Amino acid sequence: MSDTFFLVSAGRALDGAVSRLVHGLTAPPPPPGEEWNAAIGHYRAARETTAAIICDLSQEQADFAPANKVWSIGQNVEHLLLTETLYRTQMRNMIDLAQKGGRTNIELTFDDIDTSIAFIPREVMPMFTVPLQVFNMFIPQAVRETMFRLPLIPAVNPTVSNPARSQPIAELRLRSVSSLTATERIFRAELPPNLMNMTLSHPILGTNNIVQIFGIITAHEERHHGQMRAVLSNPRFPRG
Repeated sequence: MSDTFFLVSAGRALDGAVSRLVHGLTAPPPPPGEEWNAAIGHYRAARETTAAIICDLSQEQADFAPANKVWSIGQNVEHLLLTETLYRTQMRNMIDLAQKGGRTNIELTFDDIDTSIAFIPREVMPMFTVPLQVFNMFIPQAVRETMFRLPLIPAVNPTVSNPARSQPIAELRLRSVSSLTATERIFRAELPPNLMNMTLSHPILGTNNIVQIFGIITAHEERHHGQMRAVLSNPRFPRG
């Protein structure tokens, strides 16, 4: 593929991200009671894009990695599914917390989730806890999502979401649907009226309610769409 193709693709991705950022900063919030539908709808749309990317891939194509330490499309998808499982568990924990009453925040530390920023060793990240908390206090949610959506700051995923070298592509297609179904099922049940008061504190992503968590994992999935499309566009990608 030509340099022009990559520049055009990057430009379109940046333009889309800027448009979403402006919309997120200026759009009025959904009416009370509609927050769930809007957040889940955006997440479902992101997952549908993931499904469209992998729908016709062969196993060879799904496993193709263009370089050392660059994930294949299959690895990107499994990482997304493992991440969804991680946050689905935390959402269930937040619902349980709301039902019990009392405490309103679940705090994750770097001991709970060993994520990092590229070039910073995992064992050093706890030293950045307070600066990151202050940073997140002053950065609007829409800006944080945009930072997560665009690969401006290289990130190191937590160990729990490390993908295997290869997974059957047919299985990944099924899991991409069943995992979304499992997440949506949580919100079809009767939810505690105080659920929006519950928050999850992440050592890098800040303190967020469930709707904001959906925004973050949607942005995360969209970030990986860019990575998957880059693999598809690689000149050595298996064709046919």
